[in-house]
Parts: sequence; C-alpha cells; structure tokens
Amino acid sequence: MTYDYDFKGSRELTPVEIKDFTLEQLRLIFEIRAADIDVFIGIHGRVCLSSEIESACLNGAIVQVNLETAALDDVLEDESFQYALKQERCPTCGELLEDAA
Repeated sequence: MTYDYDFKGSRELTPVEIKDFTLEQLRLIFEIRAADIDVFIGIHGRVCLSSEIESACLNGAIVQVNLETAALDDVLEDESFQYALKQERCPTCGELLEDAA
C-alpha cells in the first residue's frame, strides 16, 4: 500500500500542527501505525477486552476506526470474548451453548 502523505520529517510536530491535520491525514496515521495500536474496549469480570485496528476510513465528517473484532460475524467468535463471557461453542456445529458453566 502506498501513501500520498510524507510523515517523515526532520522535526517534531507541534500540538497545533497535529490538531490541524486533515481527516485524511489522521486516517492515514491510523492505517500506517495500526500495528502499534491496541484499543481497550472494556472489562468484563476480570478480563480486559481489547482489539487491534483492522482499518480506518472516512465516514462523513469523522474518521471511523474499525477493529479486528468488528470483522467477525459475532464478537463471541473471538476467544477472549468467549473466555470473558464464559460461553462455549458446540464442537460439532460451532453454535454457542446457552448454559455453559
């Protein structure tokens, strides 16, 4: 993937310059640095739930950050969510078992 904006500079950006980034520049930062970012979703019981960034896109007047867990048909396909919610899947059909203990 190639990017039109050159973020490599010989000086640090000031907070004012960062605040003045366009939405497209901000989106590119998320895309370029996605591997360095993990998003905290919340805590369930004693499990911290988080996800890596899958992509970022423009959605009207905002940057929409899509998490890897958002790409799943059901967030309970993610092992950490399953563990946190203590739900198990049927080994033969893959459906969630309702009264898993």
